[in-house]
Amino acid sequence: VSKEGVLLIDARRFRTQERNRQDAVDRLVQWIRRAAEKPKKRIKTRPTLRSRERRLEGKHQRSETKRLRKPVA
Repeated sequence: VSKEGVLLIDARRFRTQERNRQDAVDRLVQWIRRAAEKPKKRIKTRPTLRSRERRLEGKHQRSETKRLRKPVA
C-alpha cells in the first residue's frame, strides 16, 4: 500500500502484459476472498489425564523444594 493508500500488486510472472494484468487481478480477488473468510471457531478440548498428572507432579516437586527451604521449627 502506497502513501496515497493505493494497493500495488506486482505481476511479472508472464511474458505478456495482458497475462500479467490478469494474474494481478486474480491474486487481488484471491486476497479479498481470503480476508473475507471467517476464522474457524476453536473447539474446546479437555487436558488428558496424563497431562493433568504431570502438572500436579510438577506442582508437588516445586512445593517440596520450597518446603525444604524453610527452617525447621
